[in-house]
Amino acid sequence: MYNIEKEYLAYESGLDGTYDNNISKEEEQYMEWYYTNEEQILLEIAESGADRELDFNLEEEFDKRYEKYLASLSNK
Repeated sequence: MYNIEKEYLAYESGLDGTYDNNISKEEEQYMEWYYTNEEQILLEIAESGADRELDFNLEEEFDKRYEKYLASLSNK
């Protein structure tokens, strides 16, 4: 979905000119969700052993979980 780490670091530092100006609401919402849930998701992935699977894709896993989060918001 987004190259979140690079984008967030640039956003926080203001180095790419996006600070407070050019970041979309969707990107901002994703970044907030990502950094709120990152540690817990990584822990769940490690505990389940999914990260050791050859075909495991961390970015896809975060995308799936974010889509579930968005779906849960629309169901409220």
